[in-house]
Amino acid sequence: MAAIDKAAIGFSIAIVAIGVAFAMSGEVTQSSTLAPVAPVERPAPVVEEPEMIEEEPEMMDKEPEMMDRDKEMTMKDKMALSIEFRAGAETIEILISPSYELSDEETECPENKLGISGHCVPYYIKGGMVTDASVVTEDNSVVITIDAVEDGKLTLIKSKEGIEVVELILVDGEETDDYSVMEKSEMMKDKDREAMEEKESDAEYGGDMTREDMAEETAEKEETMAGPQTVTVDMPEGTAFPGCEVDDTCYIPADVSINAGDTVSWINSDTAAHTVTSGSVTDGPTGIFDSSLVMVGAVFEHTFEEAGTFEYFCMVHPWMDGTVTVN
Repeated sequence: MAAIDKAAIGFSIAIVAIGVAFAMSGEVTQSSTLAPVAPVERPAPVVEEPEMIEEEPEMMDKEPEMMDRDKEMTMKDKMALSIEFRAGAETIEILISPSYELSDEETECPENKLGISGHCVPYYIKGGMVTDASVVTEDNSVVITIDAVEDGKLTLIKSKEGIEVVELILVDGEETDDYSVMEKSEMMKDKDREAMEEKESDAEYGGDMTREDMAEETAEKEETMAGPQTVTVDMPEGTAFPGCEVDDTCYIPADVSINAGDTVSWINSDTAAHTVTSGSVTDGPTGIFDSSLVMVGAVFEHTFEEAGTFEYFCMVHPWMDGTVTVN
């Protein structure tokens, strides 16, 4: 009987031991399944935030430099640089800011354009002719050789990649301040005004009237003149080939602003025929006006009676386009 009691006690102890073992095993298993949950409670990574915070001061430091650069710009897009010279002048040298490096890449350009820094820059000259143009990369300068038969002016239609910030202009090696920067539209008005003054001087005054007198009389006429006006737009030589659309010189000026009742007169100075057709290459002609073919040296005129903005293009050379804004 005592032996049976001992066996029962031993068996009970074994059962208890097994139960304890299972309980411990359950705790181990439960803790192992909960362990992967811990990383979820970690804070989100903040690696990128310090980098952004560090970059902000750098961006703010650069902003004043960009603003200073903009302030230094003396020539903007779609502007012209006009340089006065005296009879007998041989060279005009334009020094640009060292910040804008020039390229001495040679470029073949039409007669009315100069190869500057790998680009064709349109120009007009009065009182002589341009014989050569070169770039000196060592001192960032453009050297234009001219044959000045009389006092005159060289006007360059500024190209974005051609000439940027003008530091100094030399005529025959001497510094000059006889130059001006103007919008292309103002340059064309100035050109038309000079042509009108010369015509009046030759025909009406026999060439005896001084430039100052003509300028004063022209100003008086403009002040007293009332009624419709006529604005001239030139189709310069070389526009039959792509390239003029880069600096908006296919029609000069490309954008005209007039009043209702005014007339726009397009002159074909190119060696190829063009058209002046209302509309656009994308949408086609609108039928408001169409010159058909304007032959070399011919003129097409259209009077705008209603206000609005009128786009136009050349149907023969679709890269040519312009706009007339009627107030």
